[in-house]
Amino acid sequence: LPIVFCSGHGTIDMAVLAVRKGAVDFLEKPVEVERLVESLERACEKDLQRVEAQMLSLREKEKVDSLTQREKEVAKALADGSSNRAAGLKLGISEKTVQIHRGSLCKKLGIRSQVEISKVVEKYLF
Repeated sequence: LPIVFCSGHGTIDMAVLAVRKGAVDFLEKPVEVERLVESLERACEKDLQRVEAQMLSLREKEKVDSLTQREKEVAKALADGSSNRAAGLKLGISEKTVQIHRGSLCKKLGIRSQVEISKVVEKYLF
């Protein structure tokens, strides 16, 4: 949860430590209502961004988990910039088979380029 500290006896060291540990703000009492509202809005916005990023990451992970083992192997073989033919040679399969698996994995992941395949491999498959 986002935290906004309010203290009537806070020190600079306490404020620095609180912010380093993740507090959104450290306010000294008595707190002006406007400043408190701004801090709370910032804290809520920060938490909303965190939750949205987690949800996006979870959806991406679910898509990657939907790939077959062979699609994952093809993605890894293509991740270094290899051509379909070179990936096929690495895996001992034909270029056409690589193209089929590449098309399938791109469709499942909602991506289109080899750069995007590389990013997925880097983030989820290594």
